[in-house]
Amino acid sequence: MREDRVLTVRPRRPTDPQVDLRLYTIAHRAIQRGAHELADLAGRLRAEETVLTERRAKALETFVELFVSDVRLHHRYEDEIGFPVVRASALGAVDIEPLSVDHDRLGPILAALCTATAGLRADPSDALARKAMAVEALRLRDLLDEHITEEERDIFPAISRYVSVEDFDRWERAVTRAYPKRSLWFTASWWAAVTPPDDAVAWSKTPVTFRLAFRLFKGRYERLNGTLFG
Repeated sequence: MREDRVLTVRPRRPTDPQVDLRLYTIAHRAIQRGAHELADLAGRLRAEETVLTERRAKALETFVELFVSDVRLHHRYEDEIGFPVVRASALGAVDIEPLSVDHDRLGPILAALCTATAGLRADPSDALARKAMAVEALRLRDLLDEHITEEERDIFPAISRYVSVEDFDRWERAVTRAYPKRSLWFTASWWAAVTPPDDAVAWSKTPVTFRLAFRLFKGRYERLNGTLFG
């Protein structure tokens, strides 16, 4: 079991407002969408239904680097801040350990995916690298789907019940501030793609830097997405 660092929290009282989980949900949907798109593409590459040109191989390398970095950052801040806040606020009323174990299981899969991608970047015709990417991308998709479903089923209600708005906002700000500025061109448009079009409030909760990056670099993201998945 992981040892939480010492945190000072003020648990939510029954009459307090509940936290807004919309940005958290958007981050989950972006991760799931990326995992599904990658697994589908990897399957088509392995079956030779899609041609892996040099241009597509370069786009694949860029996408995997940014996608993996996002997943690692998301889980790091859950382990270091989010989950300890939930544990401290809930006073042992919720078991988060299985989700932390999932994070450990995901680490080798993400590493293997990066290795396979590097192999395809070096040699787009490498059949072993295509097979490895297809296998690891499927494992990643399935584990992330299971993990996120369990987290939203078991942990989201606990967050709503026990975590104060102040403590949750502190956690959420730490996460959004941690995103490297050099990758916001990707992350902002990635999140926007899974934000319900009629939910302007959810998008307005993103940091100003995200909204600015989306306006400035939406075209760059669309070109990457089109080259890779189109």
